[in-house]
Amino acid sequence: MANQKLLIRDTMKDVGTVPSQGNVWQSPDIIPNGEILNAEWEEYFKGNYETYTASDYKPVEFGSTNNVFVRVKNISQTTQTFTVRLYYSNVTSLLLEPDTWKSNEITELVKGASSSITLAAGAIGVTGFKWKPTSDKNKHHCLIATAGLDTSSIPSKLKNQDFSSWVRNHSEIGWRNVRIVDQLPDNHLKDVFEIENGDDSEESFVIRMDTYNAPNGTIISFQSCQANGTPISDGVVTKKSKSTSKSHDKLFESVSLSANYQGYVLSQVQPPDGQTVPNDFSVIFTYYWLPLFGEFDEALTVPLESLEIDPELAKKAITALQMGSASTDMEKK
Repeated sequence: MANQKLLIRDTMKDVGTVPSQGNVWQSPDIIPNGEILNAEWEEYFKGNYETYTASDYKPVEFGSTNNVFVRVKNISQTTQTFTVRLYYSNVTSLLLEPDTWKSNEITELVKGASSSITLAAGAIGVTGFKWKPTSDKNKHHCLIATAGLDTSSIPSKLKNQDFSSWVRNHSEIGWRNVRIVDQLPDNHLKDVFEIENGDDSEESFVIRMDTYNAPNGTIISFQSCQANGTPISDGVVTKKSKSTSKSHDKLFESVSLSANYQGYVLSQVQPPDGQTVPNDFSVIFTYYWLPLFGEFDEALTVPLESLEIDPELAKKAITALQMGSASTDMEKK
């Protein structure tokens, strides 16, 4: 059962109304903050609840102990006592099935933190966890925070539309995509993502890759791969690539995924010889489901015309639903 007394925001505009609106994959209340612990972390993150900026986010360092803070607001009219839990996904799933993370709880706390919190009505609480990722470097992971959630209520399997609704309809759940930083020496950047079809029938999807501020002539691409990132030449997602020519470039591919499909996609960025990506370079990797029938929450849908898809497929699909998105700020180490 959803706990509408507590709030871990999906966006800065989130006030606890469900379903939430906008992006649910970059919660401003799950904050990876690097390896150095600010002695005044609790007051700091309480104080910038309304003014938090991306500068407080630090890339997650492979093999190092990273501090991750979680904020919760009591949106009820009474004092609440609850437990905050933090999980990580051990695969790079964009659909983020609960089976991929609910057994991966991060339990070690930063100095001075407690996972049990008591908040007066309207108050904001902060706690902090220590996370040391030692596998899957140079890949995306997801952090999931809960406040006062009965762990037995976490489902094991959700179909496409059910999963999206479940996330948006729980104000006490937050989700943040993160990247385990380990830039390759030749500045060739790559990430591996998992894509899934949670339905029992074959469904159509669109895969999209957006790049920002890449040097002109940078080769961007994606294709099916094994879990370890090894490309698959004859996979479900055939290789798509292009050379960037503007500050914001896009790459699309329409695919059909069989019932209950699970697979991986490798995205790659290769700047021209002798060049490196600037500090403000970023990538957003997204995939969309194109249902042929049904009724869906408008907050989840995007206009079909915003996607470069086959005209015949566009005629059949009733809408497009964003199933997952991973945003990467590929800062140089």
